[in-house]
Amino acid sequence: MKPTVSTIFVLMAVVLSAQQPISLDDALKMALKSHPRVREAEQLVEAAHARRRQLLAEFAPFLAMHSVGSEGRGDTGFMSMLEPSRMFMLPRDAFFAASLTFQWRIFTSARDAAARDVGGFEVREAEQALALARLQVAYRVRKAFAEAAYRTEAVAAYEAGLLAAEEMESLAKARFEEGKIPEAFLFAAQAQTARARRDLRIAEADLEASIAELGAAVGGGLRDGARPGDWRAQQLPDTLESALGEAYDRRPELLAERARARRQGAEAEMARRSALPELSVFGTQITFGSERGGSSSNATVGLLLTMPLADGGMRRARASEATAGGLAAESRLGAALLDVAVEVRAAWARRSAVPDVLRHAEAELQASEEAYRIARLRFDVGKAVHAEVQVVLADLIAARVAVAEARRFDRNAEADLLRALGRQP
Repeated sequence: MKPTVSTIFVLMAVVLSAQQPISLDDALKMALKSHPRVREAEQLVEAAHARRRQLLAEFAPFLAMHSVGSEGRGDTGFMSMLEPSRMFMLPRDAFFAASLTFQWRIFTSARDAAARDVGGFEVREAEQALALARLQVAYRVRKAFAEAAYRTEAVAAYEAGLLAAEEMESLAKARFEEGKIPEAFLFAAQAQTARARRDLRIAEADLEASIAELGAAVGGGLRDGARPGDWRAQQLPDTLESALGEAYDRRPELLAERARARRQGAEAEMARRSALPELSVFGTQITFGSERGGSSSNATVGLLLTMPLADGGMRRARASEATAGGLAAESRLGAALLDVAVEVRAAWARRSAVPDVLRHAEAELQASEEAYRIARLRFDVGKAVHAEVQVVLADLIAARVAVAEARRFDRNAEADLLRALGRQP
């Protein structure tokens, strides 16, 4: 059966899309949208918002309704499901009772404000955990992308080396058939071609492995046959001092520790204020009805003053625990500041070396290309043996791979510095 025109177009589109390179920006977007670690951190932010609402719900107006009804031959005790210690005595005739209760804390000695701070700082911690997850995912994507790009360029270098080796083998074969070189030189050319094929196959396998790593880094959403494309370089700080200042202001680990220390302080304040008086307004509406006693209804409105007298030191212990936790968070913050400074300085040192590394690699490649050109000319006119060209060609392939390694060093240095700065993608 002949394929239809539409089928051919679909197959061509699939092939072209598979061969289309993926840019770093596209890889980052895919990772930040679908990576499981980012989604987990997003859900933890939602959970923190829910816990904040739960803390504040204690100080919101409370309204509840209770009702009970019975019919029987004797008095019966009924235990409340809400308050198991309360017993209702139900009369032997038909009976009905309903109550509506309202309560609202109108004065809490600022315990509600402390609870609001606790919830707010917990949300801020979760948000910084999300920022850290995004930063780690983006860092892994950049590192995997840099490795895949290097492997792609290395494959291109080994492919060029194989073409040159095959060309030299053809020349050596022609010279041997003309009787101008010994057979050993032909075998040397064949060995060099076999070595070039071996190196290329290893490079291709390494490239496929790096593509798999890149697919895992973006969360498994990389299409088959994708290859790394454009790497859009980021604008980086001009001085080490500005880099350190940016890291101190942006690193999620530091911001999370600051929020954690403030949350612990708010929890200690909340525990201390729980020992102070509270005032609530309440109201009840109760309705009774029975076969013999008739029905009645009454309403009550009043104020409830709560003054804790003794709790065995529980509130004091909670406050001490939270205070100690806040001091521990401050100590962790100090240690984290030292770690951040080391990371920034190390990344800055590598980034500062990039221009020299690239320049020296390009100079090596230029010299190797010129040496190979001269060796080829000497070989063509019979003034150089194949071994000379073989050595120079190996140097040329190594120089091309060295340029790819220098570019990988550049991309990795940028990824390391962006991670150390805490800059969000």
